[in-house]
Amino acid sequence: MPLAEAKQIDLGVVEMSDASIAIHETDLTMLVRNLVQNAIRYTPAGGRVDLPVQSSPVQVSLVIDDTGSGIPENERERVLIRFTKAGQ
Repeated sequence: MPLAEAKQIDLGVVEMSDASIAIHETDLTMLVRNLVQNAIRYTPAGGRVDLPVQSSPVQVSLVIDDTGSGIPENERERVLIRFTKAGQ
């Protein structure tokens, strides 16, 4: 939150439905925190980071929707490798 405030980024949950998943609370917290921190880090000042949560009887999805530049298409597979950053 401090980085989002410092960059004047509008951060919020824009859509939420009741959802239940089988995951340890600590693991889920760490996962969401990491995704949101990356979105804030790579979103320009004055941007937006939204977190819609949607669920159906068979699926729960959390989308990190931001106004950052995104990952260039030619680097998308590479960034799935642990400890790799786009542009390196």
